[in-house]
Amino acid sequence: MHIEKTHHVDASEPDADGLYEWRYEYDLYSFSDVSIFVVARTYVSEPDAVYFLHIEQDTLRRALHLWSSVFLSFVRLWHTFSMLVSAVLSG
Repeated sequence: MHIEKTHHVDASEPDADGLYEWRYEYDLYSFSDVSIFVVARTYVSEPDAVYFLHIEQDTLRRALHLWSSVFLSFVRLWHTFSMLVSAVLSG
């Protein structure tokens, strides 16, 4: 599995005092395997929350619905990957 992380900041133009009407700082994560590509977002202001945006499988792009079979398959894959990373890091 290949994982890529990119950092983004979206914001309004600063006012005369240098303040923003709105500002979002977040990281996008893309997870890819042989035939599956998943994109998730985490906001700096919500470090414990993850928002799954979409999935591509065999060039078909879909939104991720919380309990769809594709989403659940990804959760199982992610859980397995997390367990492997934890095992490697713990020695």
